[in-house]
Amino acid sequence: MMNLLREFHKKPDYQNQYITQINREPAHYPWGAYESTERARSEGKSKYILSLDGEWDFMLLDNISQLPDGFNKPDADLSNWGRIKVPGNWELQGYGKPVYTNVLYPFKDAPGEKYLLNISKNKNHDICHRYNPPYVPEENACGVYRRTFILPDSFDGKCIFVNFKGVESAYYLWINGHPVGYSQDSKLPSEFEITEYLIPGENLITLAVLRFCDGTWLEDQDYFHLSGIFRSVSLIAKPKLRIQDFKVDAEPDGKGSGMLNARCFVNRTEGFADSRIKLSLYDPEGRLIVETIKPVDTNSPIYGMGTGWHYRRMRPISESAFFELNIKDILPWSFDKPNLYRAVFTLIDGDGAEQDFEACNVGFRKISIENNVIKLNGKRVVFRGTNRHEHYWLTGRAVSKEHMIEEIKLMKRLNFNAVRTSHYPDDPIWYDLCDKYGLMVVCETNLETHGIGGNITNSPEWAEAMLERARRMVLTHKNHPSIVSWSLGNESGYGPGHAAMANWIREYDGTRLVQYENNDPGLIASDIKCTMYPNMEILHDMIADNNDRRPIVMIEYAYQITNSSGCFEMFNYLAEKYEIFQGGFVWDWQDKCLPAVNEKGETFAGFGGDWDEEITDWQVPYYMCANGVVLSDLTPKPSALELKQGQAPFIVKADRQKYNCFVLKNRTHDIGFDEITLDYEILVYGKCVENGSIKLPSDANPDEDYLFEVDLSPVEGETNEVYINFSIRTAVDYPWADKGHEIANYQFELKGPAPAMPKGNVPGKPLSVIKDENLLTVKGGDFEVIFDCRDNVLIGYERNEKKYLSNGGKENFSRGRTGLHMEAKWWGEANELWSCLMPGRLERVPLDVDYGISYKDGNAFVSFTNKIIGDKGCIYSRITYTVYKDGDIQVNAQFDIDSKYIHVPRVGLTFEAPKGFEILRWYGRGPGESYCDRKLSAPVGEYATTVEQTHFPFVPVSHNGSHADTRWFVLEDENGSSITFAGSLFTFDVHHNSVEDYWNARHDHELIRREEIFINIDGAMAGIGGNMAWSTELDDRHKVFAGRYMFEFTMSFK
Repeated sequence: MMNLLREFHKKPDYQNQYITQINREPAHYPWGAYESTERARSEGKSKYILSLDGEWDFMLLDNISQLPDGFNKPDADLSNWGRIKVPGNWELQGYGKPVYTNVLYPFKDAPGEKYLLNISKNKNHDICHRYNPPYVPEENACGVYRRTFILPDSFDGKCIFVNFKGVESAYYLWINGHPVGYSQDSKLPSEFEITEYLIPGENLITLAVLRFCDGTWLEDQDYFHLSGIFRSVSLIAKPKLRIQDFKVDAEPDGKGSGMLNARCFVNRTEGFADSRIKLSLYDPEGRLIVETIKPVDTNSPIYGMGTGWHYRRMRPISESAFFELNIKDILPWSFDKPNLYRAVFTLIDGDGAEQDFEACNVGFRKISIENNVIKLNGKRVVFRGTNRHEHYWLTGRAVSKEHMIEEIKLMKRLNFNAVRTSHYPDDPIWYDLCDKYGLMVVCETNLETHGIGGNITNSPEWAEAMLERARRMVLTHKNHPSIVSWSLGNESGYGPGHAAMANWIREYDGTRLVQYENNDPGLIASDIKCTMYPNMEILHDMIADNNDRRPIVMIEYAYQITNSSGCFEMFNYLAEKYEIFQGGFVWDWQDKCLPAVNEKGETFAGFGGDWDEEITDWQVPYYMCANGVVLSDLTPKPSALELKQGQAPFIVKADRQKYNCFVLKNRTHDIGFDEITLDYEILVYGKCVENGSIKLPSDANPDEDYLFEVDLSPVEGETNEVYINFSIRTAVDYPWADKGHEIANYQFELKGPAPAMPKGNVPGKPLSVIKDENLLTVKGGDFEVIFDCRDNVLIGYERNEKKYLSNGGKENFSRGRTGLHMEAKWWGEANELWSCLMPGRLERVPLDVDYGISYKDGNAFVSFTNKIIGDKGCIYSRITYTVYKDGDIQVNAQFDIDSKYIHVPRVGLTFEAPKGFEILRWYGRGPGESYCDRKLSAPVGEYATTVEQTHFPFVPVSHNGSHADTRWFVLEDENGSSITFAGSLFTFDVHHNSVEDYWNARHDHELIRREEIFINIDGAMAGIGGNMAWSTELDDRHKVFAGRYMFEFTMSFK
């Protein structure tokens, strides 16, 4: 009979959007299956859980039709099988290759396949228009996993479940050769009861995991597409009558007490009506504060004849016990003070025996929108958030708990207080850790259809699959206080399915926000305006829009590809000025690279194309996966320090009314002034002349401002270069940082930069100028400068037979990759304009040489006039070198840039120093890099490092190491010989590679360090761009517009 019914089964399960599971258990909050109340209270390891992590037998097939006979039987021939680690992705263990795509699906453009449809006979369409869900490629890799296990004695007499936390993308399950079930949605746990298939002694579990299924059409995230069992697997033993699920909501009342509402469900089985549920609540110190017992309800009544108006929510629900408790003297949960209580549920059967124990952490917190403002526990909150993919570069989507902890600690140290699980729900462990360490979470549905736009989400035939993903996500993760908002997914257009998702969630869980960004769905699907990457004009329009006063939280902003993050000072400015602006989530947390191997056998952080894979994304750069605040190994990028400073929750402002008065603003949620220190130092020409500590009030409320004064009398007589620095540090230990961690630093200019003084007459032996064919040599008492009059460049400086410069004086208008300019497959005004200025695309034509010795002061001069020809016109330069009798050289550079270039990356000169001048000191902004639009994290001071240490290994290789507002810098060798460059507020960078080298290398190991040192000095340098939006934004204030430029600096040699 069953075989007859199977004849109706015409489509494969994995190409049928109506079949999302077969025999899968309902979603529920993860079970602890504890053996006692005490184990549940202390989160102890349970003897009723058996991990199946470890090595499994594995075989990779081209498609599921190749499954060999008996593959799921105990006596299968395993001679052609390999071994694989679980959890893990098979592409990182020698089976297949990873595929990175952003918008495109990871499918080949293979005409004739069912997943591609020839939609027109008259016009060719790109692949995005021809996609044809729910079909997937015939070449659909199938990974077959199997292992054996022996049940422990503690499992005897129990119902046994197998739990998979994450399998990508779909799988079939067998136990001892018996078919058990099927599941998809790769980012949520799936669970099957396997009791009836188990035997005494050794048991066999087998999975056939498919690389693609119809669910893949809903999982088109911007990431590496990987496959396999990537989260933990375990067996769970539960009693026949058991706790099935539980939901806990806890909110503070603002008066010191809190309301706890909880519902605990049992499974509907024989005798359930005789059972009771005991709820025990423990405080953060582990002390029992309340305990109560409730019977399990047996029906869910309908209230008729008008009596139902009393019930906003149905109270009695069959198979559940409901608790409503008022708890006195509670400690609220917030991201600053993540106070956690512990709720333990005990199932008591009809005979009075305690049969089952489950538990969860509880945080009393309330998220609400009041007068168009999001509030946490009644106080306005600003989201200093980041987007995080579940990823570790060495293991793909298999991320250890230890790595997660390091991520969270670093997020907290960088002043992040929130995270969005882009673009799918994470491992349940992540939410436990966010509860514990204090991060607000936007938990996102595993839904993105970017490559096919909104076609799927506007089709009624996919609505059930969409809703199921949202429903199962909420049911699985509902008890985490850290989760403050549910997201309906990412970049999927907008359709009725989204509205269904939003309102199911709202009805089930009224304690959190619901949000969605794409196509601006409005209030029906999003409680907030969460636009991606609005530029400043759009953002201000949103703020001023009186027709839509929903709070604004940018769900993605400040795109972090290569080198970016200009204008981040606008974050706190907007948050302070406009209540409705409540922050956002930076894109994104870490570079999502994977291990690749170069020709030397060295492992490096790889991106798309690094494995010679057949499928790559032809629409975007292959390295678009590398757009994190931190590198893939969690090394903070230079921009990370800017973000940390720009979103700091403590703000220092100068009082406009009084010279020596300042204001400390506390924008934390619950951290008082007694938990921080505020120190200051006063600098004159980069040297500290005075320092001290500000006494802070211990009784001030966390949101109060504190006005204080600093004695500035020690610098009253100074005329220039006077600065005051403030450092705010933790005064106590936190789980994420030790006492003394710097939260933020602020610098204020008290007296501005000193003007550059012209060099006067200097004593020394008379100079001579010798012309020999194209070479021009200026000789002094112990030095000589050599110029090439054919190429119009300086080619050498020697003093006492020591070589200081080997080349220099060439005009430089280009820099390496930045978020503004990456050329191939990128966009934006700067990318279009600047490409013609790249190395090798300009023709330099020397026009004129003038030289001689001044009769007035005896100094020599050499002046070169050049024409630089490019696609947009000509650039003229005149570089004049004044050689003084003491060996110093003053450089005067003048440029006239054709207006057709509109604006350029930089206007500067490049010099080369020979090997050895590795020590670098400077007076300007530091210690890290800085630009005209990125100075928050780079106060003026005197700093020291090495040339090599100024390089940052961006992925891909990118421009880095610039220092704005420089007064002087020195390159020195180990013998004390030095070259000093001094001028008036210029930008410089020094590297062991040229700008051309930086463009030619994609990976850092391809950037072979040269012995010489390339010195770039800029009279004008464009901003790094970003403007808190997409990285291609550049404010007019930070553009180097075409026109005339002149700058001067002096080179000294010792």
